[in-house]
Amino acid sequence: MFTKEPCKGFGGEIRKWREESQISQEEFAWLLATDVASVERLEKEELYPSSYMISLIADGLNMDVQKVEDRIWCDTPDQCEHLNWRDG
Repeated sequence: MFTKEPCKGFGGEIRKWREESQISQEEFAWLLATDVASVERLEKEELYPSSYMISLIADGLNMDVQKVEDRIWCDTPDQCEHLNWRDG
């Protein structure tokens, strides 16, 4: 049974980190093997990524895949609000 829920604010953090990495939405879409519209939906939290897309996000942002997954899917949404997913 799937008990995790999407975390609040993950889309904005992905956008912020993408911009800090100086990766355009077009480049990020290419890295994720998708289109710009999907990147926009992801950053607006209208799209929840699959495990495969999470691994592509982590690779594209040079981050640990488990930290990215933990930031997007949490046991409770409030649990994620204070996570700093770029640490460690």
